[in-house]
Amino acid sequence: MGYRLLAVALLASACRVEVDFDGTRYRCEASGAPCPAPLECLAGYCQAGDAPDGGSPSLACLDGETAGPYGSDFEAGAPSWASVDENPLSPVRFEAGLLEIAPDYDPLAGMARSAVSSPASDLHGTRVAVEVPQMVDASTGSGAEAALTLQGASSWATLVQRKGALHLIVHYQSGTEDIQSLLYEPGPHRYWQLRDRLGFVLFELSPDGGSWTEHSRAPEPEDLSASTIELSAGTTQATGAPPGEVHFDDLVHCRLP
Repeated sequence: MGYRLLAVALLASACRVEVDFDGTRYRCEASGAPCPAPLECLAGYCQAGDAPDGGSPSLACLDGETAGPYGSDFEAGAPSWASVDENPLSPVRFEAGLLEIAPDYDPLAGMARSAVSSPASDLHGTRVAVEVPQMVDASTGSGAEAALTLQGASSWATLVQRKGALHLIVHYQSGTEDIQSLLYEPGPHRYWQLRDRLGFVLFELSPDGGSWTEHSRAPEPEDLSASTIELSAGTTQATGAPPGEVHFDDLVHCRLP
C-alpha cells in the first residue's frame, strides 16, 4: 500500500492523526480498534504487529526521517556492519531475532565486558533507539550493567543500567558528567533512545516505542561527528554468580529532518 493510500486508510479507520515526537503518528482509540491491514492498534497506535520473536512492535523511523545504515532487527543474525568485541566471559549471541549478551563473573579481574558496535560516522542530527526486553540482574548489589552508547574516540554519551538505576552520562574531553539517575523499571523503561538535536543529546525512555519521555538533555560530546553506535553489557566488579543476560531488539538509526 502506498504512503498516500495508507494515510487515507488510516484517516478513514478508527485512527486519528497526532503530530508529536517530531513526526506524524497515527493513534487509535483503544487496543483492538480497527486499523488498515497490515497494521494493528497496539499501545494506542496503528503500527506493525508483534515481531517474530514474540516481542513488542518493531521500532521504525518516522515520517520525514531518513533511515541510517546502522539499524537492525537482528532477524538475520549479526548485521553486516557490526563489529563484535567479545570477552569470552561475556558471550555474545544473535538468536531468535535478538542480540543477547550474557556477562559472567570474572574471578581474576572482576570485569568482563562485551560490545557490538557500528563503524564510526557523523551522528549529528540523528536518533538511535533500541528495545531492551530483558535486563541483566538490576539489584542494587549487582555488578552487572548494560548500555546504549554513542561512542567517540575521546568523548561519548551513554544510557546505562547499573545497580538498579538508569544513568544518563556524558563524557567530555574535560571530564565526565552523570547528568541524571533514576530507578530502573523494566516496563516503563523497555525502550531506550538517544537523540541529538540542535547541539544537545536528549535521553528518552518509552514503555511502547511510540510515546517517549525526555528525562534529561546535555550538550553533545565533542566527538559526535565520528562516533559509533554501541550496545554493550558486562560486569564492573565480582558478582559472585552469573548475573543473567541482556537482550537487545530492533535497533533503529534515523536521521532527523
